[in-house]
Amino acid sequence: MNTYYLDEVIERLIEMRKDGYRYFQVVELEEDIEDNRPACLCFSAEECGGLGACDYESVDCVPDEEVKAYAERYKDAPKHRICIEFETE
Repeated sequence: MNTYYLDEVIERLIEMRKDGYRYFQVVELEEDIEDNRPACLCFSAEECGGLGACDYESVDCVPDEEVKAYAERYKDAPKHRICIEFETE
């Protein structure tokens, strides 16, 4: 199982929604050592009644070292990651 940075996934969904889409598919591709590609989530927005799709940039998984260092509730995001702010209760 792979871990992903939530703000990057949300950013991709916001991008798709701003482009007018309401439905999408997501596929997880496993790491490909030969192609030097990490595991990633690939997003496609559905159009034409599900007969067509618009592909979006994929979101790479997060290294285990980053998860160990930053995966705490309310901890600041790593400097190299985006941060989407929400009101917290």
